[in-house]
Amino acid sequence: PLTHCNGSSMNLAIPEARRWPIIIVAVLVSQMAFGVWMARVAGSDPHHAIEPDYYARAVNWDSTMAQARRDRALGWDAATTLTRASGRGATLQIALVDSLGTALEVDSVLVEALAVAHAGTITRRTLTSTGQAYSTLIPEAAAGLWEIRVRAVRGADVFTAKLRTELQ
Repeated sequence: PLTHCNGSSMNLAIPEARRWPIIIVAVLVSQMAFGVWMARVAGSDPHHAIEPDYYARAVNWDSTMAQARRDRALGWDAATTLTRASGRGATLQIALVDSLGTALEVDSVLVEALAVAHAGTITRRTLTSTGQAYSTLIPEAAAGLWEIRVRAVRGADVFTAKLRTELQ
């Protein structure tokens, strides 16, 4: 109902029976609005990443462990360097050696390279031989820590490795 104060202005009075339901509804609406806002903030983060085929990789964990045993049996090792090229690009080099430290010649070297801070952007490349190593150019390479996933094939032998390197 409308009431008069001092006869000059009108105030809208909310009956006491309706105050608590209005407060409860206002709190619920504000919680929903906050949840929607947080979901938008979380979804717009450019640094988030979702591991591709995560469930399939988890289901096939036995084959991942079998590959790790084959990697150890081969005795191969990999070392990586990532150096700044012209502009925003970087040159990725992978050196492969056998158990005696001799440089390996392989049929193919495939890599997945990702800056840890921008793990949602994975660069996939086939490397080319440069004599003692294999290399490729990554056109857009952010400074920081990088994870390099290597897959080298020579005949029936397959070698995999996960390496970390820093790009200045």
